[in-house]
Amino acid sequence: GKSKLSRAMTFTLLESFSDVSVMWVSLEDSKEDILRAYLSHHVYISAKYIKMRKFDKAMIDPMLKRMQRFKAFDVEILDEPIKSNDVVHNFVKFCEKRPDRFNILIVDNMKSLDDKQDFKHNQGDLDDYVLHNMLKCRQKTKGMVLLIHHFNDAQQDRENLKSGYRPVPMDMKGSEGFRRVANQVLLINSFNIYKDLMNEYDGVDKEILKKMFVIDTGKNREDGISDEVALIHFLQDMKYDRFYEIPLPPQQEDDKPQISAREIPF
Repeated sequence: GKSKLSRAMTFTLLESFSDVSVMWVSLEDSKEDILRAYLSHHVYISAKYIKMRKFDKAMIDPMLKRMQRFKAFDVEILDEPIKSNDVVHNFVKFCEKRPDRFNILIVDNMKSLDDKQDFKHNQGDLDDYVLHNMLKCRQKTKGMVLLIHHFNDAQQDRENLKSGYRPVPMDMKGSEGFRRVANQVLLINSFNIYKDLMNEYDGVDKEILKKMFVIDTGKNREDGISDEVALIHFLQDMKYDRFYEIPLPPQQEDDKPQISAREIPF
């Protein structure tokens, strides 16, 4: 759900603010895939069916209007192989042309950047090199840099599942720099991928768990922030890239102050 969540967030920002510009390095999905995801998000037809043109003709007009809306956004999508230093070069130029805008760089995902050809035998050096370039990109542009990255298999280990089904920063693939360099690490967890867990539930409980989606603000885990606040719970509909935030329960008088949550229909 990493790409789907980042798309939902980006679509919401673009819809909500007129001064947002996005350079989208999409190494898993094509430009057409992103456009179809945007249409699906709004017209509730799966991207697969949009691609296959399996939908009612009455939906053509609403889809065309949404397509024009998307084309009006300031979004530049790069879906060809690219190296991290070229990403930096392109985003610097992108921001120079937009000095008064809120500029966002999305890299989906870091492990698919073309630098891997230069570091075939040293994965650690590859990770450090890519992170160095991404940090340089942030320093040069002051833009928002959203890097999408994978976990290793540790969080799916049967024994680890018994301790709460929660990935931790140490589970991130590659160099510890992925944890150190980022201003904020968000760990996402969709419970329906855990077969052992799902088999323990049935009925309504199982249906809810299938749609449960959690964002753990991993870099804050040692900052004294309570788990209740650090974990952001969503009900998701992956089919349409939609995420609905579940508000925190009402605060009791004797509770410590908490960050309020509200329902956000991404």
